[in-house]
Amino acid sequence: MEDSEVLFQNIDQWPVAKASRERKQFIEELNAFTFERLSQAYHNRFEDIITKPVYLQKPRIKFTPCKVDHVDKKAYCNSIGSTLDLINNPKDKENPEADYS
Repeated sequence: MEDSEVLFQNIDQWPVAKASRERKQFIEELNAFTFERLSQAYHNRFEDIITKPVYLQKPRIKFTPCKVDHVDKKAYCNSIGSTLDLINNPKDKENPEADYS
């Protein structure tokens, strides 16, 4: 018997096959794990996690866009920036037209 025959006998038992069958559960567990680790590392200050990448992505998209960037990436980054502004300035949620200067 060749090695390849032994290798493929119980393909359903391979870890990669199991992960493929249970993909949704794996992704949910990975998301929960990541959320927990980031929560602990940043003391539940999620705006601190998002602010820097958004800040760095805006000029990159404007001056050196990549071919793989989605067409709407600039709009997406702008919307995240607007959301962060609302998180950091809760008064703006109540009255977005108000001038607080």
